[in-house]
Amino acid sequence: MYNSAEFLETPLSMAATKESASAMIITLVNGGALLDYRTKQGLTAVHRAAAAGQAASVKVQLYTVITIHLVRGSRSYVLFTMSHFDPC
Repeated sequence: MYNSAEFLETPLSMAATKESASAMIITLVNGGALLDYRTKQGLTAVHRAAAAGQAASVKVQLYTVITIHLVRGSRSYVLFTMSHFDPC
């Protein structure tokens, strides 16, 4: 897993703070980014998105977590796509 030593951030937590980053977040999660990774300060990408006022980033991450939990129960694999999510 990539972790920026300078900022103590992952690509997911950095993307979460940007505007219109829903597609980027989904791509990172599909590539294996950990949604529950915490920085040394104890912050997740959801925390970073909320602090930056990026409601769409928060929503897509929460949607992704819910979908992962639903899918794990049936032991199937899912790729997240924008067609399943409307951040507004």
